[in-house]
Amino acid sequence: MSIQVRYGEDAYPIARLISDRARALGLTRSNIARRLGYADIGKAHQVLATALTTGIVPPHMAKHLPAALQVDDRLLAAVLETTASQRRDEARAQVLVSEAAYRVSFANRNRSNQTGTAVYRRIDRGRSSPPRPVKSFGARTRSGTEIRNGIAGIPQRFAGHRKKRLTDTPTLILRGHE
Repeated sequence: MSIQVRYGEDAYPIARLISDRARALGLTRSNIARRLGYADIGKAHQVLATALTTGIVPPHMAKHLPAALQVDDRLLAAVLETTASQRRDEARAQVLVSEAAYRVSFANRNRSNQTGTAVYRRIDRGRSSPPRPVKSFGARTRSGTEIRNGIAGIPQRFAGHRKKRLTDTPTLILRGHE
C-alpha cells in the first residue's frame, strides 16, 4: 500500500511532491524513511512527518530526498524554494493579522481613554490618578464607637474559663498583644 496523506500533510509543495512521488513509486512511509539514510528509523519517521506538515526539510533529508524519490536535484531545489516562499508569505500574513489586531485594540484603548481618563486629566492637570469614587447620597463614614457597637451587635460567643466575649473589640485587641 502506498503512502496515505494525513490531515494537514499536503499544505506545502514539498509535501505534495513527496506524497505524489511516493504514490507513483508505490512507496510506504517506512520505505521513504529507510531511503532517507537515517540510522534511527523512528527519527526518519519523525523528520518525514515534520517535513510533510510544516514544510521544513533538514539538510540531511534534503541531501537524500532526490535519490529516495527518484527526482532531479533541480526539481527538488525548485520545490524547496517554492515551499520556502509559501512559508514566508504565511509568516507575513500572520504578522499583518497581529498588527491589524494591535491597531484595533490600540484604537479602542485610545477611544476609551478619550472618554475616561483624558477628561479628568484635562480638568485637574496635577493629578495622575483617577478621582476618588463619589459616595452615594446618605452614605457616611462610621466612627470607632459605631464600629465597636456593630461588632458588639453580632450574636455573642463566649470562650475560656473567664467567659469573655470573643467579639468584644477591646478583648480581641488585648488578647492579640499577649
